[in-house]
Amino acid sequence: MKEKITFGLLFLTALLSAQNKIVKLQYGETGIAVPAGCVAESETKISDCNGFSAMWFTIESAGSAFRKKTLREIEGQIKYTEKRQIKFNSQNQMLEGELLKMDDGTYRYIGFGKIDEIPTMIIIGVKAEITANSQLTDFEKNFITVLPG
Repeated sequence: MKEKITFGLLFLTALLSAQNKIVKLQYGETGIAVPAGCVAESETKISDCNGFSAMWFTIESAGSAFRKKTLREIEGQIKYTEKRQIKFNSQNQMLEGELLKMDDGTYRYIGFGKIDEIPTMIIIGVKAEITANSQLTDFEKNFITVLPG
């Protein structure tokens, strides 16, 4: 009897976990399907999707004072070897922020702007610097495309 109860609890746990699986991300007003083999932690965070990760937040303002303060706070909490100011596109909207090369050789793109008129901050993690949009999958292009030049 004890084994049946244990098995039943394991089955119920597995069933509930499967029901909580996130299959669609919500980025601004756009729904984006989670690719096969990737796991979304929430509707606003995907981690290690073939070396790509992203998380985004709705913010009160995308203005320069908020951006500078937030970037200083982030820089104080992580270890990086290089940083530079950047602009990139996300959902056909220009975002401004920084590109950080991390101690482990990976890169973080941090951008601020409006996505579907919603003030947004996004942090994107990749294994290598993005120098051309041809490096990106269609899924990744939902979040970032680099500007020419």
